[in-house]
Amino acid sequence: MIGRRDHPELGSALDWAVRRGELVAVLAGVYATPVDAATLLTRARAARLRDPGCVVVRESAAVLMGWGEVPEPADLQVASTRLRPHAGFRVERRTIPRRLVRRVDDVLTSGRALTALDLVDSRGADAVDDALRRGVPLEELNLALNLVRGRRRHLERRRLVKQSAGRPFSAAERRAHALLREARIGGWVGNREFRDVDGNLVAVGDLVFEVAQVIIEIDGRQHLRPEAVARDRVRDLWLGTRGWTVHRIDAAVVFNDPSGFVRLVRSLVAVRRRRA
Repeated sequence: MIGRRDHPELGSALDWAVRRGELVAVLAGVYATPVDAATLLTRARAARLRDPGCVVVRESAAVLMGWGEVPEPADLQVASTRLRPHAGFRVERRTIPRRLVRRVDDVLTSGRALTALDLVDSRGADAVDDALRRGVPLEELNLALNLVRGRRRHLERRRLVKQSAGRPFSAAERRAHALLREARIGGWVGNREFRDVDGNLVAVGDLVFEVAQVIIEIDGRQHLRPEAVARDRVRDLWLGTRGWTVHRIDAAVVFNDPSGFVRLVRSLVAVRRRRA
């Protein structure tokens, strides 16, 4: 990538390369090959040449950070107070607090927490669940909320983060947590980690009832794959050798029979407590 202001002596050569189609303008005065110009990273670098303080946000930030589930947007989304609208760019007039910015390669992006909150606009609660699954602490999400007060849909974002006290990793888990709270069933934690003697992560329990030593797993479609079934069996046996009883409930039950799900959880935990 070449900037005309950085290499004024190359002006005529740049013009010649543009006329031949060897280079294209990414932004005014910034050029790249046609192939490179189509990538988000090249556009992000071009934006930073024009505005060193600009920050890549939303889906663009997620893609640059390697969040595979997020599709690449057609335009680079960037927060800037200096950049002007341009083909291939979507400029948002806002300033990102420095505490919510991270560096990816040689460009600035919104951090994981703010990126997740921004993605609520397009992905809803899944954006928060995905962030928690990636290990973003609730404390970081709350900090980001407090630093960007007054934005559109702020109350919706705050509501979703508040509902995430049990750290749900999926829509089914989020619904299950809400049902248990509504039924005033306590004594559980969400997505508790289990490690072996060497500290290696072996399992993560969806709903873990510590006193009863019961684990309720909310299984979605991904758990039906043969390799997932085999992995889950080994994992459940390992937990069983340590005194835990694992019960698996299809995610469809959570959505289609919520009262039945609550009754089932009550019964499973009560039976184990009576036997203890």
